[in-house]
Amino acid sequence: MKTDWKQVPCSSFSLKGMKSPTEIIDEMKQLGIKKYTYEIRCKNITIKYGMSDATTTRPGERIYRQIGHLLSWGPTRLFGMNGIDFLAIDAEYYDTYQENMNHNDIVIYVWNFDNYPFVTIDSWNEINNAEIELIENHATMYGGKPIGNIDDGYMFHKKSAPLLEVWEKFFEVVE
Repeated sequence: MKTDWKQVPCSSFSLKGMKSPTEIIDEMKQLGIKKYTYEIRCKNITIKYGMSDATTTRPGERIYRQIGHLLSWGPTRLFGMNGIDFLAIDAEYYDTYQENMNHNDIVIYVWNFDNYPFVTIDSWNEINNAEIELIENHATMYGGKPIGNIDDGYMFHKKSAPLLEVWEKFFEVVE
């Protein structure tokens, strides 16, 4: 099942001038998006695609935990284990471009799935499919995945979910 990208509005914001990684969470909170795919670009180079269906976390938390480990944040940078793998991505960026990533050169693109007409009962799975599409399209266009997508999106991918239309015919939906 392919994503209908015409139904998915895209927003972006720059990290230029941010003093603390928590400002990423503030920006996502201001956007008010809970279900999304995202792209991290540094100097207009796609570093990573990701996704979130924030039912148990704050919007933007995954992005914050990854980018927050960059050295460019200085004393406000993150040191915890969550997202520390982004330092390996930064090391690969350094090997390729002879410089570390700087958060001031990063722009985040966010595709909003909050009002997307999901066709199954599993929005997480459909958003994960959209992330996989972004990674695969990038690989087709540029001959490889972004350096931050060591996993191509399939690691936690579920094969299928019941169609919403069928589910609602057999089960009463209580809200």
